[in-house]
Amino acid sequence: MTWVSKDKDDNYDDYPLEEIEEAVAKHIKAGHEVFQKFTCIGCGERLMVEEANRLYTSGSCDKCGVVTDIKKTGCNYLVIIMNAKEIEKCLNENSPKS
Repeated sequence: MTWVSKDKDDNYDDYPLEEIEEAVAKHIKAGHEVFQKFTCIGCGERLMVEEANRLYTSGSCDKCGVVTDIKKTGCNYLVIIMNAKEIEKCLNENSPKS
C-alpha cells in the first residue's frame, strides 16, 4: 500500500466493493490502468493501492499500520486512460443511450 496525503476538509466517497467491481472490470478490459483507493479506519488517511488492475478486500495503512476491511468500509478507484482514442472509446461505451 501507499498512502496519499489528505486535507482535513476533503470528503471522499467510498462505495461497496461489489458495486465497483463491474466498472473496474470494464476499464481493465479497455486497457486502462485502475488503482483501488480507500480510507484508513485508523487515521482517516486516503490510501491508494500500488498494484494496478487488482481489487483487494482489505488493506494496511503505511502511516499508522491499521488494516482496513474494505469489504465493510467500501472503496473507490482511480483510472488512468493513456490517449485520446481510448478516452473517446470509453466515453462512447459508457454514455447514456438515447
